[in-house]
Amino acid sequence: MRILKTIWAAWGVLVFIILMFPALPFYIVAIALWGSKAIQKVHFISRLWARGIFILCGIFPKNMGSYKLRKKQAYVLISNHLSALDIPLCAIVTANPFRFLSKAELGKIPVLGWIIRNIYLTVDRGNAVARQKSMERMKDALYEGSSLFIYPEGTRNRGKELTTKFFDGAFRLAIESGQPLGILVIDNGKELCPPYGFYLRPGRLKYMWAGEIDASKYNLTEVDDLKNEAKNIIENSLKKMRNE
Repeated sequence: MRILKTIWAAWGVLVFIILMFPALPFYIVAIALWGSKAIQKVHFISRLWARGIFILCGIFPKNMGSYKLRKKQAYVLISNHLSALDIPLCAIVTANPFRFLSKAELGKIPVLGWIIRNIYLTVDRGNAVARQKSMERMKDALYEGSSLFIYPEGTRNRGKELTTKFFDGAFRLAIESGQPLGILVIDNGKELCPPYGFYLRPGRLKYMWAGEIDASKYNLTEVDDLKNEAKNIIENSLKKMRNE
């Protein structure tokens, strides 16, 4: 069984690369014409790319909720982080154009790194100056009308707990910008694509939008309160999804 999952994971990587090249010209043109606002023009390309990957790999998103984000609203979007499937899932299920915040290391990958650096945003978490610059760029993106997608856990959850420690960045950004916090909950990513090893299998990937929080009601002395509210919503939603 493991060898089959490894073969399927290799197929997934191949599909990802093959489908990236038809998308590349659209990104090049959008960046040349619209610069930092390019994602607002090519978000549908990212969604098609992600959907193509899922279809060819036999991954089918299953919405376990009924909440929908408001159209044309800029959000600070957050989600729990379980597997490599989370990123394409976020693109597929989010109609609002958004810019991902990713690790600086991903920006060094050939071709893909160029897309990440120019369409999305990167942060060097080990550099305080770089973190502050990234925060300013994220605020600019929100003011331009793009949403921001951040995994507050910072990395994939490899343990058995529902969520791991949340960092402050997303919540501080929501408070400082006054934009609402949109909350996506992903359930069984580890079963389909474990965060350890090199495995993938087809199946249904469960998710739900758990609602939004009005971050403008908080101030910077209440970052922990906002963070805990969001964490509780995600964990309670996961418990509900796993009992259905």
